[in-house]
Amino acid sequence: MVTHDVDEAIYMATCIVVMSARPAKIENIINVEKAYPRRRDDRDFLELRAEILRILHFAGNGAEQERGCN
Repeated sequence: MVTHDVDEAIYMATCIVVMSARPAKIENIINVEKAYPRRRDDRDFLELRAEILRILHFAGNGAEQERGCN
C-alpha cells in the first residue's frame, strides 16, 4: 500500500518504508510492532508519528537510518 498519510500508515501497516524526495530513495524502514486495533491517541502511536515526521523533514538530507522490517 502507498500512502502520503502518516497516521494511515501507522494505523494499517506492520512495516513502513519512508522515501525521500526525487530522486526517491529509501530513507528509513520501520517495523510497527503494535497490536491491532491501534488507537491514534496511544502514546506509542504518537511517538512513532513524531519520529516519522522528523525523518520526513530531513528526508534527502543524509538522514538515512534503518530500524528494519522483518
